[in-house]
Amino acid sequence: SKSLFDLISILDLEPLEVNL
Repeated sequence: SKSLFDLISILDLEPLEVNL
């Protein structure tokens, strides 16, 4: 699922503070 990878990419771009 490319959507899953996209989600991971977005999370990776987000600050560590927002990292779940």
